[in-house]
Order: sequence, then C-alpha cells, then structure tokens
Amino acid sequence: MIAHIKRRASLFSILGLVAVLAVFVSLFFTSSTFRSVELGIAEHSPLGFAGGYVVPASCPSYAHTTGECDPPADTPPPDYSVTVNPTSVIRGQSATLTWTPIIALLDREDSKIGLLGAFGINVAHAAVAAYTVSIDQGIGSVPESGSTQVSPLVTTTYTVTVTWAGGTRTYSATLTVLPPNGTEDLCSNIAGTQTTVPPGFTRVTSGSQAGQCIQGTSCTPPQTDMCSNVTGCQTSVPSGYAFNNTTGQCDLETCSLGASPSTIQPGSSSTLSWSCSQSSSAAGGGFSTGGAASGSQSVSPSVTTNYTVQCSVGCSTSKTITVINPALTLSVASSRVNPHASTMISWSAANVNSCTLTGGSVSTSCSSGASCASAHTISTGNLTQQTIYTLSCATDVGAKTASATVFITPTVCEVGTAGCPE
Repeated sequence: MIAHIKRRASLFSILGLVAVLAVFVSLFFTSSTFRSVELGIAEHSPLGFAGGYVVPASCPSYAHTTGECDPPADTPPPDYSVTVNPTSVIRGQSATLTWTPIIALLDREDSKIGLLGAFGINVAHAAVAAYTVSIDQGIGSVPESGSTQVSPLVTTTYTVTVTWAGGTRTYSATLTVLPPNGTEDLCSNIAGTQTTVPPGFTRVTSGSQAGQCIQGTSCTPPQTDMCSNVTGCQTSVPSGYAFNNTTGQCDLETCSLGASPSTIQPGSSSTLSWSCSQSSSAAGGGFSTGGAASGSQSVSPSVTTNYTVQCSVGCSTSKTITVINPALTLSVASSRVNPHASTMISWSAANVNSCTLTGGSVSTSCSSGASCASAHTISTGNLTQQTIYTLSCATDVGAKTASATVFITPTVCEVGTAGCPE
C-alpha cells in the first residue's frame, strides 16, 4: 500500500513538473491571449525585440492559407545587424557590407523546444509575415541576409530598409574612405585635405554625398553626385572632366595647341606643340599626333591652315598657321632722265605691316597694311646723278625690300661752248 502511494506520488510529481514547464514555455513565448488548444500555446506573441509570431507545431512549415497558422500581416520582422568590414579603407580599396537578422527566429519547421522537447512533445514554432530588404547607394533589393563588396570613392553610409505590411525599419553602417595619404579629409570634394569644414559649407554625413562639403543644392538620393565641384547634379563624370582619385573631385581637363612660328611664308615650316592634362591619348586634325596625349610635329602648309587637337577625355582646341606672301611693287616712270630732270616713282606693298621709301631727296612711308597696299606715287625731284630708290617693308615673316634705279642721260656738247663742262 505504501509503495503504491509512493508510485502515485512520483507520477503526480512528474505530471506537475510537465505542467509547470508547459506554463513556463507558454509564458516565455507568448502573450496572455490564448486561442489554440494545442498544449495551451499562445499564438499572438512577438518574440521580444526579435519580432515573430508563435504558431502551433502542427502547422505546415511553409506558406499557409488562412486560419490560425498564418501570422498577422503586420507582424514585424526581426531587427537587423548591418556591418562593413573593414570600417575604413584607402580610396580604391573595397570592404564587405553584411546584413543579417540580429537573432535567428525559431526554426520555421516543426521543432522541439526546450525541456518539453526532452519529453518528445512537439510545441510551437515561429513565423513572420512577408517582408522585403533593400539597400541604398544603388544596390537595390537583396535577400533577407547576405553580403556584398563595396568600393565607394568617398565616405559612404549604407542604409538597409526592411519593409513589411505594418511599416518599415532602417539600419545603417558607414564606410570611411581615406585618401591615399591615410589622413581623413572632411571634404572629399574640395581640393586639398580639409581637417575642418570651410565656412559656408555643410558636411554631408549620410546618403550619396557622404563625406562631401556642399553649398546650395545637391543630388536627390539615391542619385550620387560624382562631381560635386561641378555645377549641378553630376551622376557621371561629364565630358571634358576626369575623376581625380586623390581629391575625389572631377578635374576640368586643360588642353593646348601652339604653333611656332604661327605665321610663315609659302615653303617654310612651323612646329605644332600640343598637350592634354587628363587624357591618355589625343587625335590631331590636319596633322598626326600618333595617338600621343602630348608632343610636337612639324608642318609646312602652303596656305593659311587651321589645325585641331581632340583629347580623349573631351577637351579640344585649335590653332591657325597663317601663310603670307608679301608682295612689294616699286617702279619709276623713266629709268633714265636728262640732268636736272625728274620722274615719278610708283610703289605699293601687300601683306606687310609698314614700309619706308628712301633715295635721293625722297623719304616717305606707310604705317599699316591697308595703307601700304594702296597705290602711291611721288616725284624724284630734279636729278643730277644716278639715284637708287629702296622700298623697305616690315612683315610677319621678316623684312622685305625692293629697289629701282634712275640713271642720268649723258649730254654731248662741244668743249668750250656755253653750258658744256670742260
């Protein structure tokens, strides 16, 4: 009899322990609202900060239709952990961006939990309503957990957005991008290393322009301003600019094309010299660059010619070589005159800057190309001896001259007669 009582007491103890454990599990996983009759497991139960919805263990493991196996649509998803590793890189290096739930929910398949599982009793498992995960900075929709390599040009904050029927949550992590010298530049878009934010600027700490210091308007996320030092929202490096990996800015390319000399005569040559500050190659118009971004080339145009150079980044420029052929005209109405007689001199000069006509008592000039090109005449005055007249002109291709001579006709007379020299 006593043994029988002891066996019954042991059985009651075991049953009591099971009951206590069942109550403990229901209190741990559930709220005070009970609907399911299965083991008295409460069904409406956010799992603390992890979120979730406890459903009976007999529910299907995957998509449900209707009824108590379905979590409410506004059941919040788990919180997320978002990390970048490493947290800072030198510009040009990459880091791993990882997003995962903070803690794993209970297995969505039927499970045995805690001490009840030790007794072989299937209890509840957790379920969540449908939700999506996306990341800004151009990454877009992603799986519920995962990782990806990122290599921003400037310090960037990555924001993970979790969306479900009941709302959204955001989580973020920042990757600091240092210039090659390893010193943090507070304003990656301003030339030089900025250890403080300049007056009139504001440092952006998140979004597509994180790490930049801006004035006025900026790009609207998720747009990224590649060239914050260029007016407007530049989502790509514009033509004529090159991205500077050291400063994080877009440098305006400068290009040049020169000619020495820039004015030549027919048959002469000139040397073209060109350079492109940001390009790796260039093409010539009217001459060959050989693909080089800088260099020199000799040319000999027979007429005035315009040459161009086109740099691969986008800058272009031109240079004209002027070919001129100065033409001086000088003549006398009579190349031989009697003593004490005179004649007329005619002269003009094309493609010159100025001219001077000298000889005997004559001295005259013109001071411009237009005036020199006009026809001029002047008297020699009475001549008693042979006289040479010289037209000297200054031109863009050097000094040019022309000359004409007036001779005196000798006289025949009888010596001793009046007027005849002895």
